[in-house]
Amino acid sequence: MYIVVHTTKGLKSIRITLGNFHLFHFREGKHQVQLMYGTSEKDIYKNLSSSKEDIEKFQSGMEDAWSLYGQDVICAFDLSSFNRVCDVGGDFFNDPIPEADLYILARILHNQDDEKCVALLTKLHKACKPGGGVLLVETVLNEDRSGPLAAHIYSIVMLLVLEGKERTLSEYSTLLVAAGFKDVQFKKGQHYDAVYGRK
Repeated sequence: MYIVVHTTKGLKSIRITLGNFHLFHFREGKHQVQLMYGTSEKDIYKNLSSSKEDIEKFQSGMEDAWSLYGQDVICAFDLSSFNRVCDVGGDFFNDPIPEADLYILARILHNQDDEKCVALLTKLHKACKPGGGVLLVETVLNEDRSGPLAAHIYSIVMLLVLEGKERTLSEYSTLLVAAGFKDVQFKKGQHYDAVYGRK
């Protein structure tokens, strides 16, 4: 898959082509989920799960992505002390969070605004065992926002379809600390980066 970005009138109008499949437009920062799917539904996840075939495609894409970055992420920190690990997915704002030593949020926080990030991280902190932690898998922006390019492209996609954005390490640290996590650590990965905080 490739991404082509075309801009007109500065950044007020951007068209993004993902491979040969989708053509997105946005003006003034409005979400374009309805245009993308040709429905009245604004929630991208409801659109992605509108049929069994769509659900299978989405899950397959997530599994393929994990095969690209999973090894880097798992090896980024010494996680050997954690016996129970929970890869957070599903309806995590409404469903109860199972008790675990370590929670993995793989490309989840970049989908959310800051308020929702803190709410989710706080929920995880409450469920987390003492001494446990949370591992974030994201594309982290440089502090001066000079790159990487992939993070900027993901930010544009987030603007088109969700409420989130890519963040710097200091921004992720602020979210983690606000939720009660501490000792934040960071490892740059080949595909995705890892941010780790302890309870």
